[in-house]
Amino acid sequence: MIISPAISSHRLNRSIPGAVIFMFAIPIVIMAMIAFQGPAPDMTLLAIAVGLLAVTIALVVAIGKTLVTVHQEGVRRTSVFGVTDIEWKDVREYRYRVTPIQTGGGLIGALIVAIASRGGRGVNLFFTLIANDGRKIKVSSNFINADEAIGQILGQIHPALQKKVDETIDRGGAAFGDLKLTRRTVQWKNKEAIVLSDITRAEIKSTKLSIRKKDKMFDAISAPSHKVPNVLLLLENMEMLGVAKSTTPKIDPLARVR
Repeated sequence: MIISPAISSHRLNRSIPGAVIFMFAIPIVIMAMIAFQGPAPDMTLLAIAVGLLAVTIALVVAIGKTLVTVHQEGVRRTSVFGVTDIEWKDVREYRYRVTPIQTGGGLIGALIVAIASRGGRGVNLFFTLIANDGRKIKVSSNFINADEAIGQILGQIHPALQKKVDETIDRGGAAFGDLKLTRRTVQWKNKEAIVLSDITRAEIKSTKLSIRKKDKMFDAISAPSHKVPNVLLLLENMEMLGVAKSTTPKIDPLARVR
C-alpha cells in the first residue's frame, strides 16, 4: 500500500491541452460561422459545434487529472479512470521502447515535436511497468520529465531484478523473454548461441535491440526492444560481463540508445 508522499510528480506536458484546444477550435469556429450565415441559425451545426466544445473541455479536464507519482513504496498513476498503484516488491518486469520523433510538418507537427522532445532529448520514450498480477503503469514522453521518472523507477526496481538474474545466470541462463544470457554466451530463441567475447556492440538502436558480432555487417540479434523484458538490465549485465563497456550512468533510461 502506497501511503508516503510523492518523491516526484509528473503531469502530462502542458502543451498537450493546448494542442487539443487548437485542433478542435478550428472546426468549432468554422461550424459556428457557417451556422449563422443564413437568415436563421443552423441548429444542427450549432449542436455539433457545442458537442465538439464539450468533448474538448472533457479532454482538457482528463489531461489535467493524469499524473504519475514516484513514492518510497512504489509508483502510482492517477487519471479520470481511477488510481493504479504498483509497489516495488510486486514488480514482475518492464518493457521499454524508444522511437525517433517524426512529424508531417506544419504547425501541428511543430506542436508534436515541442511536446515529445521535452521528455526524451529528441526521441519518444515508452515505458511500461508490469506487476505480478498483470497491472500496468505506462510512462511516456507525454509526461513532464519522463526520463527522470523512468530513471527513478529503474533505480528502484533494478536491484531486485538483478538478484533474479544472479540466481539464474549460472543455472541454465538468465531469461529476458526469448533471450537467454549466461556468463559466456547470449542466445535469441533457438538460434545458435553467441559467445560474448565475439560481440562488438550491444545497444538500443532506434526501436531495436541491436547486438553485433565482430567483422559482421548485419546484426546477429535484432529485435524490438519492447519485446525483450528488462532490456536495459540485460544491457547492464552484458556490460558487466565485458561486452562493449562504457562509462554511461546505468540509471539513465537513455543510456545505450542511439
